[in-house]
This record gives sequence, C-alpha cells and structure tokens, in this order.
Amino acid sequence: GCFHAIHPSGAGLGYAAALVVVFCVSYYNILLAWALHYVVASFSSDLPWAQDPEAYFANVVQQTVPSLDSPGSGDIPGHLLVLLVAVWVLVFFCLAGGIHSVGKVALVTVISPVVLIVILFWRVIWLPGAGEGVLYYVTPRFEELLKIETWSIALGQILFSLSPGMGTAIALASYNPQSTNIFKINLFVSLANSAFSLFGGFVVFSVVGNLAQEQGLTVEDVAKSGPKLAFVVFAKAVTLLPGSQVWAVMFFLMLLSLGLDSSFAWVESIISVMSDLLRKRGIQPRHLPQTYFVCITCCFFGLLFITRGGNYWLDIVDHYCATYCLLLLVCLEVLFVWRYYGLEQVATDLKDMTGVTLPWVFLWAWRVTPFITGGLWLSIVIRDLITAYESYPWYAQLLGWLSWLIPIGVAVGWFVHWHWLKRKTPAQEIR
Repeated sequence: GCFHAIHPSGAGLGYAAALVVVFCVSYYNILLAWALHYVVASFSSDLPWAQDPEAYFANVVQQTVPSLDSPGSGDIPGHLLVLLVAVWVLVFFCLAGGIHSVGKVALVTVISPVVLIVILFWRVIWLPGAGEGVLYYVTPRFEELLKIETWSIALGQILFSLSPGMGTAIALASYNPQSTNIFKINLFVSLANSAFSLFGGFVVFSVVGNLAQEQGLTVEDVAKSGPKLAFVVFAKAVTLLPGSQVWAVMFFLMLLSLGLDSSFAWVESIISVMSDLLRKRGIQPRHLPQTYFVCITCCFFGLLFITRGGNYWLDIVDHYCATYCLLLLVCLEVLFVWRYYGLEQVATDLKDMTGVTLPWVFLWAWRVTPFITGGLWLSIVIRDLITAYESYPWYAQLLGWLSWLIPIGVAVGWFVHWHWLKRKTPAQEIR
C-alpha cells in the first residue's frame, strides 16, 4: 500500500514485488528441502556422500536427469516431496502466531548461524591448504571489474539478500513505531549482511583451498558457485574433519536456519500485501488462514522444482526472475518515488521522524541507482537475446521470460491503465 499512498498509479509496483516474492520463495525453499535431507542423513554412522559428494547430490538427493528433454524429467521423487512439505509445515507453524512469533523465531534463525559459522571458521582455518584458499579469496582481480556480468551478479546478490525491491523491508518496517530510527537499523542490517558474507568467504575458501591440496588441483579449479558450493564442496569438506557427522549437522543446520529466516520474511511480506487488498474490500484479514493459503500455494508452485528436471527449472527462474526482475523493479521503484514524492522529501521525512540528517551521499546514490540498475538490466537482456541462456529449450526460455515479464507487466500495466482512465479529453481540458 505504500506506493499507492504516494500515488494510486504506483500500486502495481507493490503487486509486482509480491509476485516476485511468490516466485522466489517457491523455488528458494527447495534449497531448504535439500539442506533438511543432509541434516537427517548426517546422523548416519558413516556420511553417505563421503565417497562421491557430486554423484550423491545429483543421483540421490536431486535424482536429476541429463537434460529437460530426457525421459522422466517431470517425475517427482517421493523423498523430495516429503522434505518440501516438511519445510513448508515448519514455515507455517513458525509464522502462525503472527509477526510477534516471527521475531521470537528470528532470535534462533539469525543468531545461531553466526555462532555456527564462527565455530566452523575456527576449525577450517587450520586445515592444510586453507592459506592458499584464503589468499586466492583476498587477491584482487581488477580485470573482472570491467565485465558487466560481474556487476550484474553482484548487484543481483545484494538485491536478493537484502530484498529492497521485493517489498519485504517495507512490509516488516510497517510494524515499527513511527519514531523508530530506521536509518540506523537499515545501515546496521546492510553492513552486517555484507560483513557476514565477507566473513563467510574466509570459511568457504579455507575449505576450497584444503580440497584443492587434497585433490592436487588449483583453487580456481575447485571453486564452484550456486548450490554445488554448499552441497558438493562443503559436503566433501566435512568428511575430511574429525567427527564429521557433528560438523555436517552443524553446517547444514546453519544453512537451514539462514534459509528459514529469509523464507519467513518473504512469506510475511506476501501476507502483508494480501491484508492490504482485503482491507480495501472491507474484509478484516485473518493471519492464520492467510498464512495457510500462502504456504499451500507456494508449496504447490515449488513442485516444479523438485521434479527430476527441477534443478534446470530452478536455474532458469533464478536467472530471469531474481536477476532481471529485481534490477528493473528497483529501477522503476526509485524513479516512481523520485517523480511522485521527491527524494528530498524522503530525507525530510526521515529527519522529522528520527532526527537524522541524511548524508548527501545517500541522495546522490538514489539518483544514480535507476541508471545503474536499468543499464545492467538492459545489458543482460541484450546478451540473452543474442545467445539463449545456457541453451535451454524454447519452452524453458519461455517460462524464464514470463517469470519476469508478468510482474513487470503488472507494474507497468497498472501505471498505464490508471493514467489512461484519468486522462482528460480536449473538451474536459477546455472546461
């Protein structure tokens, strides 16, 4: 409702953000289902992936097929269905008590990963080869800064982790008193998010360096990105540690806790949009039925991503929706606020509510943000129009494009429709 409050033509931006969250949380919780599988499997006397973590992840956990066109790519492995439902049941019960229950659960899901990663850091930093991995991590490669891909991935990651364009921060902030110093809170959250990521990098590359030495390869050859980093590289790493079952439980519980924290925030933001819609229609929203509806719906959408070809669908939607849509949505949101409310007015409101005078660098950053995000969005659109992403078949590419065109179409369509209805005819202009 905040964009509608600024100007009615902006309501579509809120609905678009909610759609993006629905798409993202539907596939994001698949990663939590995988993490839950590893937590359970870690209680075995011998870690079942010890011999070949990559084969275990592909053939046992995902049960993936060679390509989307392979026979059986639409089959759903029974164990993944059970795990996905279990994750959504956990999300439902944690959110059933409303926003106050989220805060209590967050004390565990936010603090425990920090404690666990510090423990992991202290253990892995002493592994043979860890120094080479850390050196690779901290050595700058300035040529990478000249690549558009580097900046689009980096910006996409920040937008995904902090969720500024997805309405999550807005929805959760709406529960705060007006006098809350949101400037300090947002500054702390932003810095803490990046600090945690940077610190986590030392853990990751200590492990990668150790694996590189064990396998006689370079750090660059071992380093992986995406789900394979956690479910292959780290899965292998814990098998090399004394008391590997304990370390495996700790690591995958940390992944599960981090993921649940994001999932809680996203689901709560969807519920917030639903509540606004119901109030506009004179219906008093009820949190429990809404939570149930959102969890059931997103769990149903997630079925696509647990099929035997689900990892390909996950890659496609993550590429198009999480990158394309967030880059353009942030661009449109900033331009909208700039045009209909004024960036200086935002700074004035902040000072009135908190007493904080916004540093000039923030106003400058707001002004350049739409051009940076819009430029990066345009560059990757052109790239993918020239060369289809990962050479996936046409129907997969179609789903990918629809996953970002639908939310953006809602935002732009609402804006155009509102102004079209409110346009004045020549006769009205004369009157």
